[in-house]
Amino acid sequence: MKAPLHSLDLAVTGNGQISTLIDAHGTIVWSCMPRPDSDPVFARLLATPDRPAHAAAFGIDLRNLAHATQTYERNTAIVVTELTDASGACVRITDFCPRFRLYGRIFHP
Repeated sequence: MKAPLHSLDLAVTGNGQISTLIDAHGTIVWSCMPRPDSDPVFARLLATPDRPAHAAAFGIDLRNLAHATQTYERNTAIVVTELTDASGACVRITDFCPRFRLYGRIFHP
């Protein structure tokens, strides 16, 4: 078996219906929709050098990336990733899955 292309150091966000795994650069590398037992929409975790067809992911590529930081907002499942380029410019990516009350019930799209 070939080694995976991706690190397993991942952040998790979700709302009880949808969940995603996000790598250190803010790329969604695994997400099944519309339910956790559905087929994956983003499945880069399955990619290997000889099976790149499984490399579907959603992310932002920053030119001249110097470093990335990733944190959770305190007491939430909100993940904030900051990508900084060589000149010091920064892009902030905020990942979350909404969940709210509607008509007296918890709604999660």
